[in-house]
Amino acid sequence: INQPVGNSRGLSTFLGKGFNFVGSKFEISHTDQFSIDIQRSLSAGAKFNVGYTGSRGKRMQSSKAFNDEEDSAIRDQCNYLLGATSQSLCTQGLPNPFKGLPGFEGTGHYTNTTRSRYDLSRPFPQFASGLNELMRNDGRSWYNSVQASLNVRTKGGLNLNTNYTFAKSMERNGFLDGMNNVMQQGLSSNDRPHKFVYSMIWQLPVGKGRHFLNNVHGLA
Repeated sequence: INQPVGNSRGLSTFLGKGFNFVGSKFEISHTDQFSIDIQRSLSAGAKFNVGYTGSRGKRMQSSKAFNDEEDSAIRDQCNYLLGATSQSLCTQGLPNPFKGLPGFEGTGHYTNTTRSRYDLSRPFPQFASGLNELMRNDGRSWYNSVQASLNVRTKGGLNLNTNYTFAKSMERNGFLDGMNNVMQQGLSSNDRPHKFVYSMIWQLPVGKGRHFLNNVHGLA
């Protein structure tokens, strides 16, 4: 059982392991929202509304891995999308320089005789691959929509409501290539290009001013 050691190990803390840390310059994200609408009366009981609604999210929360390959040439030779035909170069076992060193106890760095060329070429090979900075402000978001609605009220207490929204929601969040600072940007998981809502409300003809039971008073 590993006992807590606090900060006594200094820069040797978490040797052979991965860890997360929080960005010290994190700022609260914010979103700017804006809209413009035009409303027209079609009759005494009907109105039509059309407008544009948008938003821009800035400094959205994101994260980034910091222990990927430092040499992109080695990494690219193992990427089939870039023409690689074998991963033997990256998976080749090389002598493990951390074997048996104090501070690595309980990890593969301490016990394994070899480590792959891929792992040894990391910026911080003394740690595992999972070094992640959380609470960064790299993310952004974009939302644009055209919204139209038609509302009709009849004398009989019937309300008809029709709403249609044509929208596009995009986001920039996460890194496709942290080494070259290439972020993922595309449609948001919340993107809904079309949304149509139709509803009808009818007031029952019962009670004061209505056809039935219009003379009832008190609790009734």
